[in-house]
Amino acid sequence: MSRANPFVLALFLAVVLAAMVGPAFLKGGVYLTAFEGDALHVVDVAMRLHLGQIPHVEFHTPLGALAFLPIAWMLGAGAPLGLAYLGAQALMAALVLPLAFWAAWTRLPKRTAYAFAAMPIIVMASLSYGTAEPPVTIAMHYNRWAWALAFVVAILAALPPRGPSRPGSDGLMLGIALAGLALIKAPYFVALAPVAAIALLLRKEGRALATMFAAGIAVAGLVTLAYGPGVWAGYIGDLLAVANSEIRAHPGIPLAAVAVSPPFLATTLVALAGALLLRQAGRPVTGLILFLLIPGFLYLTFQNFGNDPLWVIPLAAILIAALPEAGRKASFGLEARQAGTVLAAIAVALCLPHAQSLASGALRHLALPAAEFEPMITSSDPIYGGLFVSTVRANTTRAAGDLTAPDAAFSALADTLDPKDSVRVAGEPLPDCRFESGIIGASRLMAEDIGPGAEAVFVADMLAPHWMFTGSAPLIGAAPWNYGDTLGLEGARELVVPICAISTASRRGTLEKIAEAGVALREVDRTPRIIRYAIER
Repeated sequence: MSRANPFVLALFLAVVLAAMVGPAFLKGGVYLTAFEGDALHVVDVAMRLHLGQIPHVEFHTPLGALAFLPIAWMLGAGAPLGLAYLGAQALMAALVLPLAFWAAWTRLPKRTAYAFAAMPIIVMASLSYGTAEPPVTIAMHYNRWAWALAFVVAILAALPPRGPSRPGSDGLMLGIALAGLALIKAPYFVALAPVAAIALLLRKEGRALATMFAAGIAVAGLVTLAYGPGVWAGYIGDLLAVANSEIRAHPGIPLAAVAVSPPFLATTLVALAGALLLRQAGRPVTGLILFLLIPGFLYLTFQNFGNDPLWVIPLAAILIAALPEAGRKASFGLEARQAGTVLAAIAVALCLPHAQSLASGALRHLALPAAEFEPMITSSDPIYGGLFVSTVRANTTRAAGDLTAPDAAFSALADTLDPKDSVRVAGEPLPDCRFESGIIGASRLMAEDIGPGAEAVFVADMLAPHWMFTGSAPLIGAAPWNYGDTLGLEGARELVVPICAISTASRRGTLEKIAEAGVALREVDRTPRIIRYAIER
């Protein structure tokens, strides 16, 4: 098959980029329809970076700095929050464009090159997270950004060049993509870097391998210069803390279900059959690399909320590009090229729902009625402008609780269950109450209870966004997304305990650790929503 014209391909990708980011800017901001709590987390981290805090040192997160730095850069340039996020998406999509171009032009046949190269840009710039009912959201954008780079790594690793060998450029592109993965979300790097190295070794591309390592080391050096060597120990510590957390075992269904449950089984079988076919039909290295990619991609799908198997996109491109030559036989007497064509067609069909979901996000965003939305963070500071939430979703506050708890309506059923101690603070039991909706409105009211003058406040919950609503300073050493730990408590003067929590598991874990440490607490105030304690040292 012929290769794509490089000039036409580059122009096509520029058009795709404009089509993805243009409609989003026309709205003048970002209007969220789901995952508002996750959006608060994104804003919290981006604002901390904007204020100059050092990630993994002055605050804790298992995500890499590059997942939020582009937003902070836009904030520093004077853009309000909503436009800063859109600008960050546009910047990252523009940066991934040359990587997508290189992978498609050097590895894929003409038509497949155009289709595949568009996908990293679409995924990077989308305003949708995917899933069966795709919402407009900024939540978990780092998963999308990492998938976009993972597509490039998979293609460059699995497929040999179709034209002249350019090991220096291949290694540079791989090194940049893998460094980006390490600085956005480390599990992607861990899953894909060894496979990329093995692929280059199997194809005896030593120069490409050396260049890949050199590019990665150069990026690591720049990060060290910017934040100091302590950032790496902090990053590893943050990753281990989350990996060992009992609260976040996995954000979706179990790993085995990601491989073989009904929504995923077809993708797994197509990938395994494709790897076997390529091994039998004259593409042994590509077949082996595809086989090695499968466990990593299954793990990444399992590890991401929503469990969308976006790896079917590079899978389809690999199967098309590596179609066996006509006349070769595969298992059970099948003609290898025909079998490969069928597998590739199935993979393409599996891709289409994901592509449609991600590509249409900006248009669905443009159609949202602005009158039904309100600012996510009500603040006099204009930096928080341009980010909106549905008024109904923000303020319709619903909660779930345990009706088998003592004195509850169905406490008579408690004898049939394993006993569960109620969570306590300073000896007082707290109600089993967890928000199911209305996190934005609830956070706003709880921030009013805390008040604008409160500094060095530790909140015993998964999120602690009060400082953005009140204009206070963020707590140094805290974790913007808390998995039941006490990080930052040593610098806090007050403990705030929500009566109803965003995460009862996080609240329980935090309060149990505080009790175990023997921290002395003195109640100073209470409202229907929170209890405030002075931390006495």
